Amino acid sequence: MEWKEAFEAAVEKTVGAYEKMEKAIFSDDKEDFKRCHADYCRYIDLFSKATGIPESQFIEIVNDAALKKKDQSKSE
Repeated sequence: MEWKEAFEAAVEKTVGAYEKMEKAIFSDDKEDFKRCHADYCRYIDLFSKATGIPESQFIEIVNDAALKKKDQSKSE
């Protein structure tokens, strides 16, 4: 797997955790939210360290990818 593909997979994995976290908060499931939030934070920490990208920048990349994914699903 090339670096770009690995990076895209890391972003997608983190976006998935973000979406699960969002779903849990809207369903008012506090325990599921805590678990999903822990996963999201773990991915942010792991992938930012692995790529050498500062956490704040990686979070921006993930947020942009999540918004893009939502926009694409709305237009379908």
